[in-house]
Amino acid sequence: MGAGASAARYSLQTADDAELLSVLQDISRDAREEDLREAREALLKVLEHREERDAQEETEQPLAHDPKSTATGSSGPFRLDLDLDRVKEKPAHEETAQQPATAGSKGSGVKDPFHLCITLQDKPAILGNTGDITYHGHIEEEAKDCFVSFPGKYAAGWDALVKEKHNCSVACVFLCTVHDGLGKHHRKEPGGPCLCPQIYGERDFKTFGYLKVLPGRCSPDEEERERAKAKATGVVVVRADASEDARKEAEADAYKAWEESGKIAAWGCFWFEVWKNRVAQAVKLGQRLKVVFFPGQVGMGKEQFEDLPHVNLWDGKGCGGSQKSEIAYLDLMKKEEGCKDIWDYDEVDVSDFLENAFNLEQKVDAWDGTQWMPGTLIGVPSTIPAKSEEARWTVQLHATGQRIETHHVRHAALLTDMLADIGRTKFLQVVTDQLPGAEVMHSHEGIFHETGTHFLAIRLRMRNVALLQQVRDLVLSKAVEDMINQEVIKLASGQYQIQVDMSHFCTEFEKDLVTFSDLTDHQKEKLQDVENALQNGGVHLSAPAGAGKTFVAVQTAWNRLNSSAEGQVLFVAPSICLGLFFVRWLMQRGAQGGHLDLSILRRIVLMKPPYDQCFSLHADGPDGNHLQHTRTTSYKMPFLLAIVDESHDIFRSDVDLRVLEETFAASQRLILSSRSQASVVDPSFPLMQEVQLTEVVRSTQRIVAGAAAFQGLAEKEEITSLCPPGPPLKSFLFECGEESAEQLSRYVDCTVASVWHVVRTYAGLSLHNRLALLVPHDAFLIKFRPLIETDLAARFKARQFHLMSFEESLRVLPTEGTTTTQETIVVDTVTNAKGLEQLFIIAIGLDTKVSHPASNLITRALLYQAITRAQLQALVVNHLVRGGWLEFLGLLKFQEAVFEESAALAETSDAAAEIIRPAPEAAGSPTELPSAPAATREPEPPKAEDRAVPGQLEEPKLEVQESSVWDTAGNAISTTIQALRFDPRADASPIEAGETVRSLEALEAAPKGSVGAIHIVDANIGAEGGKAVARAFKVQRNITKVTLWGAETGDEGAEAIAEALKLNKSIVTIDLDNNDFGDPGAEAIADALKVNKSVKKITLGGNAIGDQGAQAIAEALKLNKSIVTIRLFANAIGDPGAEAIAEMLKANGSLKDISLYGNAIGIGDQGAEAIAEALKINRSLTTINLDRNGIGVPGAEAIADALKVNKSVKEITLSGNAIGDQGAQAIAEALKLNKSIVTIRLFGNAIGDPGAEAIAEALKINRSLTTINLDRNGIGVPGAEAIAEMLKANGSLKEIFLFRNAIGAQGAEAIAKALKSNKSVARIDLNGHEIGSQGAEALRKVVAEKKAQGLDLEINLSRGAWTR
Repeated sequence: MGAGASAARYSLQTADDAELLSVLQDISRDAREEDLREAREALLKVLEHREERDAQEETEQPLAHDPKSTATGSSGPFRLDLDLDRVKEKPAHEETAQQPATAGSKGSGVKDPFHLCITLQDKPAILGNTGDITYHGHIEEEAKDCFVSFPGKYAAGWDALVKEKHNCSVACVFLCTVHDGLGKHHRKEPGGPCLCPQIYGERDFKTFGYLKVLPGRCSPDEEERERAKAKATGVVVVRADASEDARKEAEADAYKAWEESGKIAAWGCFWFEVWKNRVAQAVKLGQRLKVVFFPGQVGMGKEQFEDLPHVNLWDGKGCGGSQKSEIAYLDLMKKEEGCKDIWDYDEVDVSDFLENAFNLEQKVDAWDGTQWMPGTLIGVPSTIPAKSEEARWTVQLHATGQRIETHHVRHAALLTDMLADIGRTKFLQVVTDQLPGAEVMHSHEGIFHETGTHFLAIRLRMRNVALLQQVRDLVLSKAVEDMINQEVIKLASGQYQIQVDMSHFCTEFEKDLVTFSDLTDHQKEKLQDVENALQNGGVHLSAPAGAGKTFVAVQTAWNRLNSSAEGQVLFVAPSICLGLFFVRWLMQRGAQGGHLDLSILRRIVLMKPPYDQCFSLHADGPDGNHLQHTRTTSYKMPFLLAIVDESHDIFRSDVDLRVLEETFAASQRLILSSRSQASVVDPSFPLMQEVQLTEVVRSTQRIVAGAAAFQGLAEKEEITSLCPPGPPLKSFLFECGEESAEQLSRYVDCTVASVWHVVRTYAGLSLHNRLALLVPHDAFLIKFRPLIETDLAARFKARQFHLMSFEESLRVLPTEGTTTTQETIVVDTVTNAKGLEQLFIIAIGLDTKVSHPASNLITRALLYQAITRAQLQALVVNHLVRGGWLEFLGLLKFQEAVFEESAALAETSDAAAEIIRPAPEAAGSPTELPSAPAATREPEPPKAEDRAVPGQLEEPKLEVQESSVWDTAGNAISTTIQALRFDPRADASPIEAGETVRSLEALEAAPKGSVGAIHIVDANIGAEGGKAVARAFKVQRNITKVTLWGAETGDEGAEAIAEALKLNKSIVTIDLDNNDFGDPGAEAIADALKVNKSVKKITLGGNAIGDQGAQAIAEALKLNKSIVTIRLFANAIGDPGAEAIAEMLKANGSLKDISLYGNAIGIGDQGAEAIAEALKINRSLTTINLDRNGIGVPGAEAIADALKVNKSVKEITLSGNAIGDQGAQAIAEALKLNKSIVTIRLFGNAIGDPGAEAIAEALKINRSLTTINLDRNGIGVPGAEAIAEMLKANGSLKEIFLFRNAIGAQGAEAIAKALKSNKSVARIDLNGHEIGSQGAEALRKVVAEKKAQGLDLEINLSRGAWTR
């Protein structure tokens, strides 16, 4: 190795070495080549000398940016930059500094390396070299005090306790031999569980002591004794100097012994029962209990008894692992016994027992009253002081040379001993070998002041963001820790085990991520494309979530700010949260010496909804670290750059963008979007060049794959993730009743369980600003937040969780050098999380039933947004929604296997993307429900209920499938899932598992039995194609779903399909819409339905079926008991056909849903009267659609009479008829009596004020109706005022649709006034009215008032402009 290469591996730890400074000065001067070579050689000599000295002495220096750490040395660390031509001295803080974005400044682009912080891992004292010393406890009847818990690793203190405290009882037990109870377990009954699961939980075989590694220098006698003890307890012994094969064999044997034992502790739990009995004796005698803690950590490390199985017992904080069990039991008894005084205990520092454990000139850690400091003991107490406050030791501090008097000292940690045994250089090499692509820049030792724990901090540098993410996952999964420990066991005779401080690592990682200036090759290419396009005025940058859109925006803004001393950047976002996030990122990008660049603030202008004004930013508060925004007009146009982030939620037809367009006119414009996150089908983006990012750099591969289920097809096609696989996504689905209080309580319970999962999985990691709980909307948030806050405080008493919104947390600027034990957890809506990210995300209550396209799009976007906010792990908590988007998680089982990104992405098929992509909408509002053409497909409005209808026939049971993405072990679902409305794997299975074929050619080529579904749409396969499909029914016996929409099979093709249906026993759903067959085809299908028993849903809409065909089908359904849903919309059925259907309804008891929407001839009044008579008898039908059938007043009156007695129909649609006021009045009278109807649609029926007034009066009485649609009628002010009066009395109505009536400003104000007192209405559509500014303002005001009250209210005032 050459001199330069060798020296580059070292980092210099102090700058007060005269010899070193001399060399550095030589190197820093301009020198000839030969002078430089001599300087390098001199430097190497100094470094070699330095390494030798490190092996003999402690080198203690402060952990960078950590105010609670101590070290010797008077100056900051130096880093050596050795290149091929020049060696330069460069202080670390200078090299990593970045210039603020002020006039003419340019960022260096050099990021500060972050730290890996390593400490020694605590372990059960029983696993140490305890010899044969056993102590069973001793209770003195005359004693006043009893020591009930003591840290066993302090041997000298233990000796002092049991030998010198003769006037006290000692309940502590230490069973070190098999004879005394080592390895013995206490069971209440033979064969029952022991106490280990309660007091320890399930730990790995090493933690539970099944592998004993003897040091290489172990004497024969010691080895014989340990092997005899191990044999009796089932422990496997191996020497540290054994061969590699011997060590591997020992590990395998130890693992097997652990499994065979039932995964319980090797040392047993009998000791705990003995201890409990001793404590009970002391309590009975009225003795005061005393608990002894680690030096300077009195009261720390306590846990609740029920949490013991889940927490890190041996975290080295406060007390030992077994002590945590003891103390938790004492606290439990205080609670359960109700006698707090007798179970209360005093907390004592173990230093009180260590007066004989130290010698003069010994290196110790001393407590100076505020923090732990390394020093040398120069004075010891001659006698035990009368009061613990009196000074007992004199210590000379290493850092300052100051002498202090202290009553708390502790042995210096063994970390230095470990480094001396292994060698610092060797140990650093071990670390780098486990971190691919990482470069060690510097290392130093120090002390965490709060706990006195010694650490080794290692400064690392990463080449790119992909390696950075990989190291993060290795650290947080503890893989790095495990791999380092395996090497440490070999190198140090099994004496030491290390642990990586995950909280400190994450803090450094988060700093590094936001200041990282190195782009991936893909980002560099796209950034150049962006820059080129900006020269022409603007660019649209689109990308899936996590691909770095905002990162590119920050980089571009940074370049603009540094290229000009004047000018500002405009940042437009759909929430203030994202604006604050962007500004903070820029400030951290320009941070210098650990301090944020506040000068950035004056050069950023924000714009947020409703996009009609701009805001400036400033920092205030006592510490000047609180961001505030205020309205401003003092900005200079054009801007250097105008950025519109999350533009898919901004460029919509229902958003007024006039001010925004005026504001960023003439500026360079950068538009950022993700179509998968859009809640509208087709955002109205400005016309400009589009650049696409496809590499995800934020979220793990599993997050990308899991979110793909809710992603648009266009973005899914090219997507890849540079991040590692990461842990699986977790689901917590649960079942509960309809009652909202019960449901909310279950949400809280399951959310706490999901937080516990994070806490257990990442034990030792602070969740401060790393976990966000995301909920669907403000109404849910207002009810949920206080409950979850209370439960988290009760269940995590050892943690100081504090809930904040994203806005609250982002306003507080990070202050360098401050630490806190408080852990901020964000709880907020998904809307406020747009564009943001957290290490962990818990998505709560986001699922809804798959329904109409607009709602589907909103739910899909919410789920996609929530999951992709996570960097490392996403968890979902939801009640089981039947027919919902997350129901498929009830049919998945996680499979542990080697993860492959392509296979994971394939778990979501292209077919799934098509399902979640709604059909093109009609012109107008992107959120307005489309109107279906009269002879095409029937609209499917949203259902009122989430749950399956009681008594509905069971669908075929679906099988559980394996997933490499989702871990569903947290689900609590007892009922069987029979069918899925949404299945992301619909087309993901290989052909042998049941393929969905999409063409006639694929169907004919498919192997026998391989097809699970046929989906041929608009293919015009004709009669011969229909016959081919029929033939397939005979050989493909696994088909469950057939869709032949627009296939033009005609009567001949329909007849062939019907014949095949007579024999088929697998098809459940068949869709033959728009196939151009008439009565002959319908008659053939009717004959098939007389014998077929598998089909449950059949759709025959958009054909030419007349009365004859309808009569045949009606006769078939008198016999068929399996059909649940039949759709006959958009045919040519008249009164005779309707009468036949009516007769069928009197006899059929299985049909739930029938649609006769839009028949060309129309069933008319005569047909409606016949159906009405049937409804008086039928008890199974729940949904009936008679939309656009020429029904007048007589038909409406007949149906109204039927609804007075019918108790099964929940949803009825009579829209597009001609029932008028008289028919509406009849319906109103029925609603006064009916208690089953939930939804009624009466739009387009020429209903005026008299009809509206009658309905309003009825709804003062009715308590079942939740949705009423009166769109496109003739309701004026009187009708609106009547509806307003009704709202004051009604407490069940949730949705009212009054689109395109004539209520005017007076009617709008009346409704607004009524809504103030109404508590149930959540949605009202008043679009298409001339209500004036006064009416609109009254409605907006009531929405704001409802929001303040925690109530959910949406009002549509103009073309889908829903006011929320």
